[in-house]
Amino acid sequence: MAIGLKIYHPQKGLILDITDSLTRILGSFTADTPTGSQTIDIRGNDRLFVFFVPETTEYTTPLQITTSGNQIRWVYRGDFDGNRKQRIYYGTY
Repeated sequence: MAIGLKIYHPQKGLILDITDSLTRILGSFTADTPTGSQTIDIRGNDRLFVFFVPETTEYTTPLQITTSGNQIRWVYRGDFDGNRKQRIYYGTY
């Protein structure tokens, strides 16, 4: 049985079907070291996603984020001064 959301219009029928997966934001943390990792507790078939909102006026990304399984890893650019630590948000879908 699929779990999700289906929306039907009286004349047009099905107009939205998101039964494959729904996102769930689980939390956030501050990446406060030049490189690092965080282990996230996720359930069996859940897939991890991450995002951050840059707290800088530059037009470039101050850090690189990768995921593997339940691990989030980050590396700040070498020329980033580190005064503004970035908050990383994570969740599953």
